[in-house]
Amino acid sequence: MELPKRRRREPAPAGTRTVGLQALLAALPALAVLPVVAFALSLLYLLWSGRQDETRRELAMRLIEDRWRPIGEITFELGFSQQSAFARAFRRWAGASPTAYRERLQQATPA
Repeated sequence: MELPKRRRREPAPAGTRTVGLQALLAALPALAVLPVVAFALSLLYLLWSGRQDETRRELAMRLIEDRWRPIGEITFELGFSQQSAFARAFRRWAGASPTAYRERLQQATPA
């Protein structure tokens, strides 16, 4: 059985750039800033997620005042995956479950 002949590697076309070991080593100082960039991106994410949480809280407080709007509908409108996740977040924001908070509001304001 005869082995297939090895094909010779053709040179790269003119104008294309090949990255070799020397080029990678030369780029190492630039790669040193990656942890700083990653840290900055994580801070931006925290700021964005904090703003998202604040916006959800503000909307939840407004929507919960409408006693005819079901809690499940509010959960969906605010983008929570499950009603239990919304209930946990609402307890964190208001110190009470959505239902208990709504009942307190109804007792405080006459119908």
